[in-house]
Amino acid sequence: MLVTQSKWDAVFDQHKAMIVAACGDTLSWSLARSEALQFEAMLELEMKGVTIHRRPDAMLAAFRDKWREVVEEESAKDSLFRRINESFTAFQGEYAIWKEHGYLE
Repeated sequence: MLVTQSKWDAVFDQHKAMIVAACGDTLSWSLARSEALQFEAMLELEMKGVTIHRRPDAMLAAFRDKWREVVEEESAKDSLFRRINESFTAFQGEYAIWKEHGYLE
């Protein structure tokens, strides 16, 4: 949910708590539901003749390298882009332990 700070500040604390709870529950439901549906969607695609491939690690590394170039260029031009990217990059660093160990292979 997106709302301007001035509008949010005008909301009663009780209503803020209800909104936060509702948004949190919706997000939890959406994440669980979408994770559970992925295999069905992939199976349906395969049944329709689609071959699913994982890109080779070398190709993914090349994509990452090019993305980093874009990030450097855009960060130099746009301070908001830079701040958002710094926040996202920090999150990725903290998330890495779950990404690497959260799922059994």
